[in-house]
Amino acid sequence: MPYNLLIIPLIAGYYILSNLVFFKFKYQRLQSQRLVLNSALFGLFIAVCTLCLRYLVEHHFTGLFHMISGLFGQLLTLSQPSTRYLWTMFCGLMIAVSFTEIINFIVNKSFRFKNYVVGRAVDLFGNELEILFKNSVKYGWPIQITLKNDKVYLGYIDSTPLPSKTNYFDLMPLYSGYRDPVTKELQFTTSYETVHDLLELSGQEHKIGMMIVVIKQDEVLSASPHDHDVYSRFLGANQDNDVTHKEK
Repeated sequence: MPYNLLIIPLIAGYYILSNLVFFKFKYQRLQSQRLVLNSALFGLFIAVCTLCLRYLVEHHFTGLFHMISGLFGQLLTLSQPSTRYLWTMFCGLMIAVSFTEIINFIVNKSFRFKNYVVGRAVDLFGNELEILFKNSVKYGWPIQITLKNDKVYLGYIDSTPLPSKTNYFDLMPLYSGYRDPVTKELQFTTSYETVHDLLELSGQEHKIGMMIVVIKQDEVLSASPHDHDVYSRFLGANQDNDVTHKEK
């Protein structure tokens, strides 16, 4: 088999590693040199499997083999050594692409399966912020986000973001405010819950989505789960300490 035909399984290996939902979250974070090396190794595996499939069809399903060969007979003459295995490698590429798209389609159609795959990808390859978002969705935690400009949002993440798919994420805010530039004390100035309730009472739930805030991950200074009871107790404890210091 001419060695230049190995470029076809190399493309097949790269396509699978870059697009199959079980691999792409890992390999999109790797350096390009390592991705090419892994694609070559995976492509070699695909080439071996394709040649084994050819042997199986040629010796056990002779009629099917000649029928498939006839489809390529006009372009690829089997008597020419330079093109003998070209259609074989090309079929391997088509099988790899079809396999990838079918698996991705099945995963995307199953909400539970998709959440499992995305959640596992976040656990294995996600950064700290993506892991926090995943746990927020899983356990229903509201998230408190502080931006570099001292703007603060408190709200919910609707769905687990795909690792490294984008540098942005969506937040449905409950409250927003700011941190004092000097003391860094948190002050909530805007409540979105009232607007939520008014829209629901007036039958305009479809407008709630208009309040979603798109935030760039690079602008996030800190993020943490928020519990209202813990926040209230922490705030009350700080106020008591201030009173005590003043009395002293």
